[in-house]
Amino acid sequence: MGKYMNKWMIILMCLVCISSFAQTTKLDFEPALKFAKDKQPTKAIETLLQIEKTKGPSADLYFYLGNSYLDLQQYDNALMAFSNAILNDKKYKEAIYNRANVYYFLKDYKKALEDFDIYISLDSLKSNAFYDRANTYFKLEKFEKAEKDFLSAIRLKANNDLTFFDLGNTYFKMQKLEDALRAFDKAIEINPNMSSYYFNRAIVEYNLDFPEDACADFQNAAELGDTEAAGYIKELCK
Repeated sequence: MGKYMNKWMIILMCLVCISSFAQTTKLDFEPALKFAKDKQPTKAIETLLQIEKTKGPSADLYFYLGNSYLDLQQYDNALMAFSNAILNDKKYKEAIYNRANVYYFLKDYKKALEDFDIYISLDSLKSNAFYDRANTYFKLEKFEKAEKDFLSAIRLKANNDLTFFDLGNTYFKMQKLEDALRAFDKAIEINPNMSSYYFNRAIVEYNLDFPEDACADFQNAAELGDTEAAGYIKELCK
């Protein structure tokens, strides 16, 4: 009886060890998250890898690792970490979204698109996801799909000047010049301090045969620091 009792006690002790090894709490990650917040990603990574040794793997751990690698622009390591997070939790939408962005940075636009598709299937209310997928479509020269996603992003968040600017660039690629002009108008209405907005609107205005408007916008762009605009003023605005 004593022999069997000792055997069961050993098994129980092992189960307790396994259970404690596999579980992590938010408190475990606080030191690493503080390092990350304080712009010390290397220390955050060291802390997270130590947690992995003592507590074992978890989706959250790999997600936080991926974010710190991303801060260091170590894209291959970030990709591996986010992939491990997703292996531990297939519906970890934040990890899926961040991995999509890593693929984008690595110029693997098809894989980025796959992850953005999955993310949007899990959460269709995040304007940034539609915006990022639109830019991915733009890189793949699928301009009609890019237009659709930029418009979806605008419906969810109507005051983002950058979305209107990129929508304008998309319309320009599609040779929808009047639509491009309206998009750039809106971008400038929201944020009148970006030289690139005026410069691109000037290009559209010149193509629409509005030379005076184009010259005025080249001048606006130059005053905001666009060095290329001066050459256009010299050549086109005589």
